[in-house]
Amino acid sequence: MNPAAWLDDKQHAMEQALEGLVAVNSYTDNPEGGRKVAALLRELFARSGLEGAVHPSQRFADHLGFVASDGLDGVVTLIKKDGKPFGADPRGGPWASVIRHDSTFADSYAALEPERYRRICEAMRDALFDRDTAPGAEPEQLMRIEIPALIVPGHDSSHATSAARYLEECLPQADYWDVPVEQQTEDNVPARVVDFLSRVKS
Repeated sequence: MNPAAWLDDKQHAMEQALEGLVAVNSYTDNPEGGRKVAALLRELFARSGLEGAVHPSQRFADHLGFVASDGLDGVVTLIKKDGKPFGADPRGGPWASVIRHDSTFADSYAALEPERYRRICEAMRDALFDRDTAPGAEPEQLMRIEIPALIVPGHDSSHATSAARYLEECLPQADYWDVPVEQQTEDNVPARVVDFLSRVKS
């Protein structure tokens, strides 16, 4: 499979990467292969926009704790019962959405050797979520992005205002909308987005 093709379509890329968990398994004893997989997944997750106020290391700790107590088949049972993604319930792990929609993948997942699965999760955690900011992109990388970006701050458990300010500082063409969440409405938010897009096009 051509990794570049994965990145052309985020949804397809996510599905292929997640369904490839069993194949990724084989790289855990191959340092060079592991580095290639980590680099690909870093790019993939950077494009996916996965982030949240709870540090990803804690999410993985919660997930692996659940795996230790209930097993991988317990993860599958939990996801099929509740259907929550990793961000909403860390116990389900980073493949929760695929498990919920793909019974073949769910069966392969449940059959994985637990210790090897733990190493995969820890390697992914360390390669992708090695900072408190959005995964994948280092500040120096953000500072080289010459693309206009409208930043609308949030203020809840998944959208910290500090994260918006961080992007404002890093992105050279950031347009930060300095309006508190309480004052963001269904009337002024669309208008602000349209204004931003019209100025970008001109």
